[in-house]
Amino acid sequence: MAEPSIITLDAGTNGTRAMLVAKNGRVLAQAYRELTIRYPQPGWVEQNPLEIWEKSRAVLGEIFYFATSKGYRPEGIGISNQRETVVAWYRSSGKPLCPAVVWQCRRTARQ
Repeated sequence: MAEPSIITLDAGTNGTRAMLVAKNGRVLAQAYRELTIRYPQPGWVEQNPLEIWEKSRAVLGEIFYFATSKGYRPEGIGISNQRETVVAWYRSSGKPLCPAVVWQCRRTARQ
């Protein structure tokens, strides 16, 4: 019988990390990809939404592969993200309208 486990995905500002965690809390495997941060002008902070998506998929793929090849049975997933980072998407195509405006960006701050 496969051992139960949980997958975590942390889509942070600097990178995206996925982990496979055993029922007792022990980390069984982890994968990480760094994310590019752009500063197009003073006070502006942006990221490529497609890069965030692709790197999240990549780390999840690594963890799923490890889990299935080692006999673990993921029973759930926990997700944490940047929360205040904003992305607008075209409904019709699923493509981003513009770069992600990262939570540190000051363009909406009172002047």
